[in-house]
Amino acid sequence: MSLHRSHRAVAIHGRRTGVHARGVVLIEILVAVVLFSIGVLGLIGVQIASMKNVGESQYRVEAAMLANSLAAQMRTSPAATRATDFASPGGTRYATWKNSVTSTLPGASATPPSVDTSTYPTVTVTITWRAINDTATRQYVATTTLD
Repeated sequence: MSLHRSHRAVAIHGRRTGVHARGVVLIEILVAVVLFSIGVLGLIGVQIASMKNVGESQYRVEAAMLANSLAAQMRTSPAATRATDFASPGGTRYATWKNSVTSTLPGASATPPSVDTSTYPTVTVTITWRAINDTATRQYVATTTLD
């Protein structure tokens, strides 16, 4: 009886080694690369969404600051002329404030801001804008009561 070994290498527990094992390792590496790529693409998507939200929040903050600026101007102006000077669209001080809004916020000139003094001393300020490359119109509304 002669002991003849096959040309195929057999590892412990009967598993094949060599070409078959190299193929399995290659498939495992390819699956790992695909999963890693999907994870990286997901992170890129989250980063893009985060940058968009930062831009939108910047415009909201600017709109709030502009509305607060108008309220402060109204409080420091003579009480007798507040309602007429700041009323939109014809108030003289409104026109100056409107120019600062339209120069600060993108797309604000399409829908000019409004100042409702019909329920004076309660005043409602509405600022509308549309960010560049954005289809949605954003709006900030502030209501204040003047002393």
